[in-house]
Amino acid sequence: GFLPAHEPMDAARWLNLAIAEIKKVQREGKRPLICGGTGFYLKALEEGLCHIPPISSQVKAAADAHLHNIGLEAFEAEVFKADPNLQGRFERGDRQRLLRAWCVCQDTGRPLSHWYAQPKRGGLGLLHTFTLLPHRPNLYLRIDQRLNHMLAQNAGGEVAGLAQRARALGLNPLDLPLAQALGFQELLAVHEGDLTLATAQDQISQASRRYAKRQLTWARNQLKKAIKLPISLINEHEMKSICATIISFMRFLH
Repeated sequence: GFLPAHEPMDAARWLNLAIAEIKKVQREGKRPLICGGTGFYLKALEEGLCHIPPISSQVKAAADAHLHNIGLEAFEAEVFKADPNLQGRFERGDRQRLLRAWCVCQDTGRPLSHWYAQPKRGGLGLLHTFTLLPHRPNLYLRIDQRLNHMLAQNAGGEVAGLAQRARALGLNPLDLPLAQALGFQELLAVHEGDLTLATAQDQISQASRRYAKRQLTWARNQLKKAIKLPISLINEHEMKSICATIISFMRFLH
């Protein structure tokens, strides 16, 4: 809620913003608690990021035009042909990351995977980490409940309004960085009459479940030293108990 929908956000910018907030909290004599679900950002906070030269606006414009001309599928094939080491690094069809990979290769003369292999900098070092491991069926139920709540709070109207404002600025709503958010494209399709709400709900739930599964798999494989906290029911009482456990641990460290 602090950036316009058309403004891009990447891990490097997020890292700078996050560290600034962390230092602000520390100056107030408090201990920061970082919550989230994107493993790549957590690793960036701990390890830092490799330095990639800034990309010119001309190359970005050329990338957008090239993608528009040949379509996403052909563009993705072109990116992976130029940089095979990127396969598996991000989701297929991830428009924003595909554009980033194409731009870096074109502007620097080296594939994005080359820059990924360079020494990292700017991280905070190893953090004390907790991994919440919810019971899978209850997690899926919670995902469905959350989606129902979002729809009741007019998520569809929010997407429709955003699409209208984007078009007023001469932008394609699907080109917005925010369009990569789970559910955006489905709710836009409902608004435009291309999808029923029931079908959209089913697709969003399935995509959210797949994303949650990838998060849990990543946490198990990448956060081997993290303190594991199993969750059974995902209710208010249990979450308060888990919060108390985490806070007690932080006080012990302090």
